[in-house]
Amino acid sequence: MIAESDFANVHIAPNTLKVAAQWAVLSRLVQSAKVDNLVKKMKIYNDEIVDDFKKEEFDVKALREEGRSQGEGMSGISPRFVINALNVALGAREERNCINPIDAIRALRDHFSHHVGISDEDQSRFEGMLIGEKDSVSSEYKEIAKREVNVAFLHAYEEQANTLFDNYMRNVEAFCLKQKVHDSITGEYTDPDEKLMRSIEELINIPVNSKAEFRNGIFVHKSSAQDRGEKFTFKSYPSLKEAIEKKLMSDLKNVVSLTLADPSKTDKKTKRRRVEAIDRLLENGYCDHCANNLLAFVGEILRREG
Repeated sequence: MIAESDFANVHIAPNTLKVAAQWAVLSRLVQSAKVDNLVKKMKIYNDEIVDDFKKEEFDVKALREEGRSQGEGMSGISPRFVINALNVALGAREERNCINPIDAIRALRDHFSHHVGISDEDQSRFEGMLIGEKDSVSSEYKEIAKREVNVAFLHAYEEQANTLFDNYMRNVEAFCLKQKVHDSITGEYTDPDEKLMRSIEELINIPVNSKAEFRNGIFVHKSSAQDRGEKFTFKSYPSLKEAIEKKLMSDLKNVVSLTLADPSKTDKKTKRRRVEAIDRLLENGYCDHCANNLLAFVGEILRREG
């Protein structure tokens, strides 16, 4: 519809339509005895991995049947409400030729003043789903925005990611083969570094009693890849890729915070990091305007978090 409208040439930043869709869906979900909040329920319905649940262990069908018995999906924010609010956002940003998720959230919030037929109670509930401090579209987007920026900076630190991965794999292989790890600096042989391995595995919620199974799975996956003549990197195993990135992002948090804290900072290293992050965002569908807005938004979040 947007492509066929007068706003066809307005750039829509990544996640802009996603936040509007999330809110529309959230408004039509009902509370469940099986899931403790609606954002989590929405993610399960959308086939996303949720920390507390493993998809293969969770009965999604039973969750849907529970919702259906309560009339789930039959009431809530209408598609027309969302489209009209997005039209306002697109029109307001036409001169900038770009809208972002914050523009969409603001337009959806403000559109209540132009809408009749929604009770004060429902309006308060819907606003909480949109801009509440937690378990809302806004709080979810803050995490998405931080992740987008972290990944953009991570690209400049791929060498460190590979080093961390190599170190982890060296210890995992020794663990699986019940061998010692050779320290190339001291020349000594030591037990596998359990602290290092767990610091990575805990980031993707691998319980202690499942660590051996997880490590053996990675070891088998690497062996199979090598048998096929394929290179095995930290990107070859999705859950390990997520863990390595989270570990590196945690280690780089101060670097990212300092880089975003003052855009006018002129030292060469800081400017280069910022330029490389923006280049990465441009490759991922951002324009220069919304990429800089994203960095400013995340910089403010990090400043408030201290």
